[in-house]
Parts: sequence; C-alpha cells; structure tokens
Amino acid sequence: AEYRNHRSEVDKALPETVNKELKAIAAAGRLAIADGRIARLPWKKITYAVDLTGHQAWSYMKVEETIKLLNFLRYGGKVTVKWGAGVRTRNIGPNPKLWAITTFLLNSGARKGEMYALRWRDVDMRNKVVRLIGTKLAKLGKPAEPRYIPMNEDLIELFTLLPRGNDKDVVFPNDHNLNNDLSRALRYVGLPHFRVHDLRFTFASHLAMAGTPLYHISKLLGHKNESMSRRYAHLCPQTLANAVGTLRFSKPDSVV
Repeated sequence: AEYRNHRSEVDKALPETVNKELKAIAAAGRLAIADGRIARLPWKKITYAVDLTGHQAWSYMKVEETIKLLNFLRYGGKVTVKWGAGVRTRNIGPNPKLWAITTFLLNSGARKGEMYALRWRDVDMRNKVVRLIGTKLAKLGKPAEPRYIPMNEDLIELFTLLPRGNDKDVVFPNDHNLNNDLSRALRYVGLPHFRVHDLRFTFASHLAMAGTPLYHISKLLGHKNESMSRRYAHLCPQTLANAVGTLRFSKPDSVV
C-alpha cells in the first residue's frame, strides 16, 4: 500500500502503470513460493490503484482527420517544414506502406501485434473476412484465440491492391519505425499527435458513435468481457436516448 501510494501521489505515475507494477510484484511472490524461497505471501491482498480523475487515457481521430491523413499517405503532397531560420515547401511522395498499415488498423481495430501476425491465409477474400490471432490472450501455453473481422469496402480495396503472397507469408512486415513514421506524417499534414494504438481506439469510437452495441464492439476488439468496452459508452448518448425514446407504456390519449 505504501508503494502504491508513493508511486501514485509522489511519483504521479498513471494508475495503469502502478497496477502493472503491482501485478509484477504479486507474480514475483507466487514464483517465490513455487521456488521454495518463501512459505507464504507477506501480504493478504494487493489493492490496485484507481483513477479518480475521470480522465480517459485514449484519443481518437475525427473522420476529416483520417481522410486528410490517408489522402496524404496515398497520394503525397506539398508540406511546409522548418529550414534553418525560416521555412520551405517540400513535395512529399506517397507512402504506400504506411497507407496500407493505417488503413488496415483504422478499419479492423487490430492491435499492432495482431497486424504483424497476420498472414495471407488469414485473409479470406471470398467470404470477406479477416482472421486476427489474439496474441495478447495467448498465455500459459494456451493457444491464441482468433477472432473474425468482416471486411468493409476500405479493407476489400486494400487487400485487392496489395500483392498477395503465399499463404504463410506475412501481410505486413514488421516495421520498427512505424511510430516515428506515423508521427512525422501527422506533423506534415498539421494534425495533432496520435499513437499507432489510437487507430484502434478510432475504430471502436466511431463504431460507438454510429450506434453499435457495446457487446459487438467488445467482440470486434477481442475483449474477454464487455466491461473493457464500456469506456466507449459516453460516445453514444444519442443512441441510448433513442433506445429509451422507443418506450411508451401509456397511450397518448390515456386519461388519468
């Protein structure tokens, strides 16, 4: 508890960071028991940090921002950059690799690891479905859990344009500069900073705003339970209002 409070109140660490560290401490204790180093855990229970600020630790792109970014990545354009004490205009060519990755993540909600694990055998053009392997859920020797994402028009176009390899070939080769490349592209088109993972949040956020049930969003994101998708509930107040508005337990002309 002292460690948790110090990390939260003194070091100002984020709750999710503190909780990851607490989970590591708990795991170390269990390993110590299994290794015979200690007989029992020196604590009865670990109480995790709670975010009481209501701050949402994610951001998503607006539709006009995604259009601006994707058009720039696909076709290139003129950008103004700093040059010495002044500025200059440069012509930046298309970046088809980053365009393909950004298009895929925005339209599939995949995690970065799932994207790099994607192979051509997982792309079913006949049934218009992409199979994602949930590497994040593959723990303790258990097999990874796949989930299936229906292709929309953007994904169909993407996989039609990409040169198809053998079934075992990866669709998107690992790119260690992906974060830097995305940040640079966003800067070129005058957009705020977004992380690669924010493309996944953008996918889910726009589904919520379109009225998609949280249960469906949870399944598309590969969450084990619906509670992890409740962070998007605040984005669909009108949908909830419309749902309640369909209720009518009395006739308009009823007399009390």
